[in-house]
Amino acid sequence: MDKATTLPDVLKKQLQLFLEKKLAYNEAKKTVEQKEYDIQLIKQRKTELIESTQKHDETWRKLFHENNGVMTDEMKQLRTDSALSKETITEFDKLISVHQDELQPLESQLGLCARALIHQQGNLINAYSRYLFDKFMLTHGKELNSLMKLCYLSFKVNESSNAGNSGVYEGINDAKVNFNNFIQDKLISYWHSDISQSEMNFLSKEINFSVGSEVYFDKNLKSNLWEQRKKQHSNK
Repeated sequence: MDKATTLPDVLKKQLQLFLEKKLAYNEAKKTVEQKEYDIQLIKQRKTELIESTQKHDETWRKLFHENNGVMTDEMKQLRTDSALSKETITEFDKLISVHQDELQPLESQLGLCARALIHQQGNLINAYSRYLFDKFMLTHGKELNSLMKLCYLSFKVNESSNAGNSGVYEGINDAKVNFNNFIQDKLISYWHSDISQSEMNFLSKEINFSVGSEVYFDKNLKSNLWEQRKKQHSNK
């Protein structure tokens, strides 16, 4: 049986929303990465064309001097190819501009999806932590309550033994205040602000609320897909 089916409805709803936001974020990120990859690919093709055009021009000049200005069929073809290439380079610039314009709204959408995912992750962790706490109390609540009553009794007895003592003030250092301080100090002594990965893995056995190492979109990482594919190609 799917573990999610054993969760309360409120928590299942938060989990479903999280999975939907995560899917939307991953799809938006994939779209941005693909668009950036397309732009890089077009730029590479433009660079290759510029290099080949420069070689054609150098070859043409060499032949022009060697032939004393006589235009051979080969030279005419080189000139035609060079002119066509230079016109194509201009079209490459236009094409790159179009793709870059298309990229901007995709990046904006990715940012919205990232913020929505982070927000829903917080909602899910909030709901899940309360679910785990309630489960803990169902199992250990009675024992914990009895222990807390005993601790409170010790402060109450101490307060009673000091009845009439001017050193005890209600709301300042009476049994209830001392008990609350005791419980708080005990809990804080076991608590640390940072949660370890092993603790996270243990607590998230029923729900995977991770979003990966990059929850947000970093413009400096836009070319990741391009770099990855270049490496894959070079390794073949």
